[in-house]
Amino acid sequence: MQVQMQGAVGEDTVCADPGVRFVALVIDWLVLLVPNLVIQFVVAGVLGLGLTILLNVAYYVYFWTEGATLGKKAMGLLVVR
Repeated sequence: MQVQMQGAVGEDTVCADPGVRFVALVIDWLVLLVPNLVIQFVVAGVLGLGLTILLNVAYYVYFWTEGATLGKKAMGLLVVR
C-alpha cells in the first residue's frame, strides 16, 4: 500500500507502506537493544535509566539530522522534508 502525497513535499512523492516502516522501527529497536542492555547491567538504577534515555534520544536526533535512522536506511526509506 502506497499513499500519494500532495502539497509541499511534491506530487511524485510516495509514502512508505506501514509494514515497511514498522520493520524499520524494529531494526532501530534492535540496534539500540544491545547498548541499552549493557548500560542497564553496568550502571543500574536511576543513572542507568537516564543514560539509556539519553542514548535513545541522541540516536534519533543524530539520525534525524542525517536524514534517516539505520532502520530506515536498511529498508531503503528516505525522510523528505
